Amino acid sequence: MGLAPIHVYTDFPWVPYHDTIFPQLGYTAQLANLSALLDHLKAPDSLAELKAKEAAALKYSQSHFSLAGAMTQVARFMLDPGGTQSDLRCRLLPKDCRGVSFPEQMWTSTLSGASDKSFDVRAESFLP
Repeated sequence: MGLAPIHVYTDFPWVPYHDTIFPQLGYTAQLANLSALLDHLKAPDSLAELKAKEAAALKYSQSHFSLAGAMTQVARFMLDPGGTQSDLRCRLLPKDCRGVSFPEQMWTSTLSGASDKSFDVRAESFLP
């Protein structure tokens, strides 16, 4: 722990804490843009950014990435989905090659009113 992860993807970046802490501690790059990220990392002025990301990775290693920390984040999310107690967020699955996504009726707007979607985990949302 304490190293900045680089997540390389071809379709959709599946990283933990995608819109909360991951941008502080890691990098994502689509495979087609990997060389641009590597060029960025080789630049002399990126060393401070990399050190900051490594410090953040170390800071969050126990509270978010250990078994106990991850379970605490899950428990906080389940008690207050969409709230501020957990850094976990659900998001709409990307569409597949047929343009089909997870059933839209199971998704609601986020509690903050943002334009992205959040999973409604209340039991009544699953009832017919």
